[in-house]
Amino acid sequence: MSNPYIDRQRWALLVCDVLAFLLAFVVAMHLRFDAHLSFFEPGYPPWEPMLQSLPIMFGVWLAVLATSGLYRVQRRRFFMEFAGLVQSLLILSGILLSLTFFYRGFSYSRGFAILFMPLLLGFTFFTRTAFRVVRARIESIEDHRNRVLLVGASPVAKHLWGLSEAGECRLDVVGLLEDRYTKGSQVEGVPILGSPNDLVALAAEHKVRGVIVTNGKLDEQTQLELMETCLAANLEWSLVPSAYELMLDRAQIDEVAGVPLLGIRRSNIRGGNRVVKRGFDIVVATLMLVLLSPLMALVALLIKLSSKGPVLFTQMRVGENGEAFRFLKFRSMHVNNDDRIHREYTQKLITEGAAAGADKNGVVYKIQKDPRLIPIGSFIRKYSIDELPQLINVLKGDMSLIGPRPPIPYEVEVYRGWHKRRFEGPPGITGLWQVSGRNRLSFDEMVKLDIEYLENWSFTRDLKILWRTAGVVLFDKAY
Repeated sequence: MSNPYIDRQRWALLVCDVLAFLLAFVVAMHLRFDAHLSFFEPGYPPWEPMLQSLPIMFGVWLAVLATSGLYRVQRRRFFMEFAGLVQSLLILSGILLSLTFFYRGFSYSRGFAILFMPLLLGFTFFTRTAFRVVRARIESIEDHRNRVLLVGASPVAKHLWGLSEAGECRLDVVGLLEDRYTKGSQVEGVPILGSPNDLVALAAEHKVRGVIVTNGKLDEQTQLELMETCLAANLEWSLVPSAYELMLDRAQIDEVAGVPLLGIRRSNIRGGNRVVKRGFDIVVATLMLVLLSPLMALVALLIKLSSKGPVLFTQMRVGENGEAFRFLKFRSMHVNNDDRIHREYTQKLITEGAAAGADKNGVVYKIQKDPRLIPIGSFIRKYSIDELPQLINVLKGDMSLIGPRPPIPYEVEVYRGWHKRRFEGPPGITGLWQVSGRNRLSFDEMVKLDIEYLENWSFTRDLKILWRTAGVVLFDKAY
């Protein structure tokens, strides 16, 4: 069975080898015939016969690399990679010399060959090394299944452990959780770290990112408990499914080393997508800070003149992966005010689906006529001007322009397990629910929109949300 993860990396290596070969060919031709090096006799570059021989040279080179095992996607030391390329280059040289010996119709330039071979080795090693560095960087950036725990002894567990040990899949399997065996023992070579009841403690101890249930015979209640535990602990959860489970629409079907995994669909902001999103954030946030700096300076002055206290309001908020950061806003309230009003409001909003200040239909979830506001506070809130300092949070990497709004720690205390899926991506200044109903949504509806945004993120969607945010801020209530 084809593995898309491995196939993509093989194609990437092939692209690296193609670029390195063509670059070595062009540079060798230039140095031999156009650079006028003193130790080479001048001559006219024989482009036509050399280009005719290019497909043969290229085909032989790729065939040698493939037969030497250099398209196997595994973790190699740099020395082993270099040694494999040297061996392949020697084989290529021998084959090409044999072909020129038996076919006298083509006379090659020895100077070109002397230059081409070391250049081919150097460029190929460089591009392959660059590929592995970029791959490692992307894997470290993306919130993906790297270090995992397996639950349930089975042949699949043994298979995944073996591939992990050989470095032939993207998983780093730490060990197995199993009730029937004692801690410290092994099942077919897989170490037993404890029972499923020890999941949270072992995940923290070994810094794992996910859990894979490899025993499909676990009862439904145990699987549900494991899934809830993983959600609460911000761990990825997957299982090796039975055949009928592959028909589920909302599930994420993944594959590792030929083993199908059924899991909860996770955030799409990872790997290359995260790099694109972060680059866009930096560029746009910088431009907005420059363009809006006069407005921000004026607001800061008005705040200082209209009330006592600092211009900026800082507060600890909960961001990606549940990590706390210092959140910035223009101060819109009097200093030293009591936060009990907001605590009561959010508790009702999250736990009861109602809030203080709801209208006659009970659907407006925002505190009305807040007595804590300073004279300019209502205005800068209405047009979201108080949020502009969060552009600094974006540049620092605490936030993104678009994403779930970061909650206050006391709000998270009353979250249900699935609510914490909001933390699977960077928090944002604006988001999908802000342009899909604003303050006229229940909390559960807000969270569902946040999760839907994370699962289906795309760059064009971010552009649409930014555009719609501008319209909502200017022509609607900006809560």
